[in-house]
Amino acid sequence: LLLIYWTLLLLAFNFVYATVFAAPLRHFPEQLIGSATGLMNFGGQIGGSVAPAAMGVLITASGGSYVPAFCLLLASALTSAVIAMNWRPAGDPAALVVQPAAAR
Repeated sequence: LLLIYWTLLLLAFNFVYATVFAAPLRHFPEQLIGSATGLMNFGGQIGGSVAPAAMGVLITASGGSYVPAFCLLLASALTSAVIAMNWRPAGDPAALVVQPAAAR
């Protein structure tokens, strides 16, 4: 039974992950999709390695209380939400298009 639930969980996770990962890529020119994907993956990997260490430090520093660690998660989520709501691309989106060397 656990194996069935785990399989369903991973299936649902992959549907959500693919959508969340692909949605920002619609805003990039075709030439920059690979670089944007790499940058998004890099940010996720850094966050995935720094956050557990930071949470461990906070739990140890607070004498075993998990409250500061959860406050870190809450602050990270709120900061991300505020940045996402206020983010506006600078200039004309067409300016992101990379011109071939012959056209320069």
